[in-house]
Amino acid sequence: MKRKQVLTLDHQLTITVQNAHPLGQKGEKLLLQAAKVTAIGDRESWGNHPIGQTFLLTAIMGLLRVIRETFLDFGRNTSIAGLNNAMKAKSIIRSLIWLTLFSVGLYFTLVGIISVVKDYNQYPVVTKTELQQEKLVNFPAISICNHNRVHCNNLLTQYYTLKEVLENGTTTSGLNQTILILSELFDKTGCRAQVCDQIIEPLAVNRSATVNYSSTDWNLVRLAQIDCNLESEERELICYHLAFAYEETTNNSKYTGPVVKRVTKAQTSFKCGQPPTMTMNPINRMGKTQMNKAQMKPKPETPRMKLQMEVKAEEVQMHL
Repeated sequence: MKRKQVLTLDHQLTITVQNAHPLGQKGEKLLLQAAKVTAIGDRESWGNHPIGQTFLLTAIMGLLRVIRETFLDFGRNTSIAGLNNAMKAKSIIRSLIWLTLFSVGLYFTLVGIISVVKDYNQYPVVTKTELQQEKLVNFPAISICNHNRVHCNNLLTQYYTLKEVLENGTTTSGLNQTILILSELFDKTGCRAQVCDQIIEPLAVNRSATVNYSSTDWNLVRLAQIDCNLESEERELICYHLAFAYEETTNNSKYTGPVVKRVTKAQTSFKCGQPPTMTMNPINRMGKTQMNKAQMKPKPETPRMKLQMEVKAEEVQMHL
């Protein structure tokens, strides 16, 4: 049971002392002694009296003890590694090391928090959202130009190779789509007109010369795969060269059957008819061939043929 003791002084001061007092039995004795002091009424303050000073000191020490016990209990049961290890360490040095590490970490943490708070208060952020409907932009607002160079000769080679695969019976949706894209690319890049001009224009120079199945005639075979929108004079010129190419590939053992087949297919594409038989001297091959008839007919001049007539003598000699 709790024991109570009530002391009454002359100045009607009543002090109740219990065993459960935070200061313990020592504090109880001090209070009892303080209650018997008669100097209170002699104009002396309680704090200046030796017993009063002892009482205050004891009260402070008791408070510090409570704080210490609370801190130790928190340190033993907390999940913070620094405090937990410091409280449970068996040596003072180890406890000091852990407390030092904990203090340093706590210091930098507080510094970081203070810095963030200062930055936040220094630069206030105000977010304001407004919905605004913009007018439709006239198309095209941005023009995208493709500056990648297209090598027309490589494009023609790839297009011709895929066309050959298609003609050999290999048909897939991807192959057809690729050929269609390459054909469109031929027009949009200007390669179709460029390739047609570069292959056809030199043929007028070589018309009376010996024509071998060289790169020029191979280009004619490839040219049959694209639509050049040729005039009749140009078709006859191409057929003339293909006739010599047909004769050479047929009579020369170094050429295989597929080569002759390609030349024949080119003749069909250009509507050259049956290939003529070339039996005379190559220098005089134009003497009695079907091409000679076409040469003797008067034909209207075209801009392309005018350009062919302006070829320099040096270029003629080079082609010969």
